[in-house]
Amino acid sequence: MAIAATLLAAAVAPAQTFYQIGNSLTIDSNPEAIEAMAQSVGLSAEAGFHVRGGSTLTTIWNAPYYSYSDASQPHGTYRRALAGYGWDNLILQAFYNPFPLSTDVAQFQQFRDLARENPASANAKPYVYAPWPLASEWQNYETPALDAPELTLSHNQQTFFHLVDRLN
Repeated sequence: MAIAATLLAAAVAPAQTFYQIGNSLTIDSNPEAIEAMAQSVGLSAEAGFHVRGGSTLTTIWNAPYYSYSDASQPHGTYRRALAGYGWDNLILQAFYNPFPLSTDVAQFQQFRDLARENPASANAKPYVYAPWPLASEWQNYETPALDAPELTLSHNQQTFFHLVDRLN
């Protein structure tokens, strides 16, 4: 009986799990569609999210109980979701802010480390969801960016690469 239950649980367990944390641009990435996309090609996935519009990850961290996602999905806010569910992939959204790159790196690492405190998420792979640049910054998106922790995060491609390098 125990073997049958184990096999049944393995058969219905999601193949990949995804949890996203960010502001309203995270909703624009359509996190609720991840499960449907996987199912459309015969795969299994589970997705959850914590979204607070107009907020940096620091703001979200400091106010964990305020989220658009509470009523819309079963995982609840990020603290409940990261502690109570196993996640393979943790997707964090950067936001325009006046802080240096080192602050963003520290905040990304804080969320990553919180997820990994849960043994079921010990190997959670962090990803950076980089929003598109503001219209006023679009022309600079592909310009080189210094890899300097004290510089303010600019929304260009190379800055996000620097952020990813520090996160992994």
